[in-house]
Amino acid sequence: MKFADLHIHSACSDGTLSPADLVRAAKTNGLAAIAITDHDTFDGIAPALAVANGIEVIPGVELTCHVCQHEVHLLGYYLHNNWRDAAFARVLQFARDVRAKRIVQIVERLNALGLDLTVADVQHCASSASLGRLHVARALLARGFVRNVEEAFARFLRPGKPAHVERHRVTAAEGIHHINSSGGVPVLAHPGLSAITDIDIRDMRDQGLRGIETWHPAHNPAQTRHCQQLAASLGLHPTGGSDAHDAGVGAVRIPYELVEKLK
Repeated sequence: MKFADLHIHSACSDGTLSPADLVRAAKTNGLAAIAITDHDTFDGIAPALAVANGIEVIPGVELTCHVCQHEVHLLGYYLHNNWRDAAFARVLQFARDVRAKRIVQIVERLNALGLDLTVADVQHCASSASLGRLHVARALLARGFVRNVEEAFARFLRPGKPAHVERHRVTAAEGIHHINSSGGVPVLAHPGLSAITDIDIRDMRDQGLRGIETWHPAHNPAQTRHCQQLAASLGLHPTGGSDAHDAGVGAVRIPYELVEKLK
């Protein structure tokens, strides 16, 4: 039986492995297909495709959006040649610019708290232009201000903590539109991590959502069952993945037949 992992991050956003190393890890872990779904960038797709060698690499992306005041993440799959689409590239560049400005604001707040951290420190902990809070957490760890990444988020970076900064996010409807307009398939990522309701997900379906990530490491069994039921009742494709940011590719995997249905 063949398996796939449809949610993976490379060093082109906030993962630790290069796209090529992710493909090698996928092969080692017995996967037939993976989706590179970096935050707000397609930079990892071409390097992964170049070394695929029997592993099916699905071009993807992850967008941060919102429904009312609640953050949601969208996965876009099967963009194929349209991942080079100029219009979508501008959308992603805007998102990366917003990310960069947010890093400056976070660093300023950390400085006000007495932590001598610089934007250069954060950039040193990233190998991409798609900067995020995880890079700040790694920089805090590298400078010895925290014992681990989890402490950085718990003390400084989570909502409500002193260095947290909200950033502009497109609406879920806009994100769905961008993915559909580029020929991709929009899927709601890890709904168990969001405060949105089933009614919100139904509305997203009506706006063009095509799938729901059912299997995710942060989902408990009850959430997984609920997502399965919701997918069936709303006519959405169930997907899943590890959300790996390291060599844990395939820690959550789905039968390849679900990939065929998504196609």
